[in-house]
Amino acid sequence: MTCSIALLQSLLRPILLVHRNCIQKQHVKMQIALQLLVAAAYVADASVIKLRAHQHRHHHRHHLVTDTFLPTRSFQDSSFYVNLTVGTTHPVTYENVMLDSGSGPTWVRPYKPGPSAVASNVLLAEIFADGTSAIGNFYTDQVAVGDVHLKLAFGGIPGQKGHESPDPSAQGGIIGIGPQSLQDDVVTDGGGKAGQYPNFMGSLVKAGLIKRNVIGLGFSMADLWDASPVDKGGIVLGGIDTSVLKSEVTYSPHLPPWINALKQSRNYWGVSMQFPTAGSTSATSKDAYTVIDTGTTLTTLRDANFLKWADPIPGMASGKFGIYGFPKSSIPLVPALDFIVGGKRFSVPGKELIMSDEYAAAQGLDTKSLAYTHVTNAGGLDLNIFGAIMLTKFYVVLDDEEKRIGFALTAHSPAQSA
Repeated sequence: MTCSIALLQSLLRPILLVHRNCIQKQHVKMQIALQLLVAAAYVADASVIKLRAHQHRHHHRHHLVTDTFLPTRSFQDSSFYVNLTVGTTHPVTYENVMLDSGSGPTWVRPYKPGPSAVASNVLLAEIFADGTSAIGNFYTDQVAVGDVHLKLAFGGIPGQKGHESPDPSAQGGIIGIGPQSLQDDVVTDGGGKAGQYPNFMGSLVKAGLIKRNVIGLGFSMADLWDASPVDKGGIVLGGIDTSVLKSEVTYSPHLPPWINALKQSRNYWGVSMQFPTAGSTSATSKDAYTVIDTGTTLTTLRDANFLKWADPIPGMASGKFGIYGFPKSSIPLVPALDFIVGGKRFSVPGKELIMSDEYAAAQGLDTKSLAYTHVTNAGGLDLNIFGAIMLTKFYVVLDDEEKRIGFALTAHSPAQSA
């Protein structure tokens, strides 16, 4: 990653200070303002970092031959996380490792190579909009996530002096479940070759642990609650969980790579998605490019489309942590946010776009007189982001085998008109 911090700050100055206000408190949650950091990720190809986590119990699903569930939990009421164990002789467990469909590589921090680790000269370097960075080398070792054990190439980020051991109350890293080319971008920037290191999904296929490079995302809102006591089995690697589907899966092609502000090509999980209730009606225009990103909490619309969607809501304003709030008297006026993918229209009514008071309060927001939406603007970026909260309302399939992305209804989906 060669983008400078100065360039990032110049691109994101209007929102960067909000994010910094959020992360200054040691134990404060990431407050869903992580979309601010995610915006930087798409400008500069960094990943999202979310800090400080609450732990709770989870149970494992039985490992299958053709696909497997991963035990997930929430982190800061914001996204989906797992524990990752590295090494064999002296294994080390990293808690709160984010499953990030907007990233390619897997990395952990703080990392100290164990006896079973194989080092490389390939550099992993990512710089984030708040001035932090993840810089280390690629290593290969045995790793375990739940019941899944495999050999994996990952980035090992050394800790600072006095912080050489994993902190169970902090984020331990990222498991990239984005397309292989996102991993190749980082590897080639670090002196390696494209295809040198299969990413997490590619490594599962190579090891014969799954047969197909397909990810099924079937989360519910309970998966985003730190207080939720058990894993809900929301993610399947290698296939889809047809038992939770309430409709057929509608597929649309995985779009060609997105060109970022630095004129770099990045192959995110991009799909053409129109938002007719927000003025986006052309499936071929730039404003239809939508990234499916488990590493972003909010639903992000291009600025013009966000303004059109938000216009009917009296008193709508960006408030604490950059989350949009409005008087509770305006709740009945929040419009639906419909989207069209693969020719099929899905509807999300206004009430489904409002955070519950309990959820908003968990983010440190004042809920006495204000309500809050999980829909926000893209801050000048020419893309939309279908983030974690919206992912709890639909089943989403990331199919690298057929180069397509699918959507279906579940029991947690809003009712659809005939």
